[in-house]
Amino acid sequence: MKVTVSSNVFTQFNSKLKIILVDVKDIDNKLHVKESALLLRDVEQLIQMTFNNDTIKTHGLISPWVSAQQEFGSSARHYQTSVEHYLSQVLRKKDISTLDTVTNLIRYLSLKYLVPMGVDDAAKVRGNLTFGIAKGGERVDLIHTLKRGAFYYHDEKMILGKKLDYWKSSKTALDKKSKHVLIHLEV
Repeated sequence: MKVTVSSNVFTQFNSKLKIILVDVKDIDNKLHVKESALLLRDVEQLIQMTFNNDTIKTHGLISPWVSAQQEFGSSARHYQTSVEHYLSQVLRKKDISTLDTVTNLIRYLSLKYLVPMGVDDAAKVRGNLTFGIAKGGERVDLIHTLKRGAFYYHDEKMILGKKLDYWKSSKTALDKKSKHVLIHLEV
């Protein structure tokens, strides 16, 4: 799989953006599910003790994302990174653990270090992967399209996710049988 970051990501979004990809093969994604869920619950409890809805956007590790999002103008008010999405769910006391080890670990690391992270089952990605900025109107599914300026990624068949206004396709979600994963984070 070839991974490309379109040049417009750096010109239209942020010239200092770094996208980190970690390709992990030959995993057993059903091993240690309980332990990974316990780790996630520990960080959920810490988040509930140290955060509230007002402190999410003002936290020192999240506020740079807020500043970057505001460059998109008034439409940026609905944008939310994956880590903000998880923080909001945890503050609403929702259980964000899953039935697979890697997703639990990704969510744990994202919350512990307050870094937006995503993961896809690499075996479900079709062809090459591209990160880019939407021109507007790119079809997500039968009903939804991307708005102009959305930071997203796609394979050769479909849009797999948006990076700021958090949304992820279920088509490449991990499950217990996943053996090859692609982890991505933006800094």
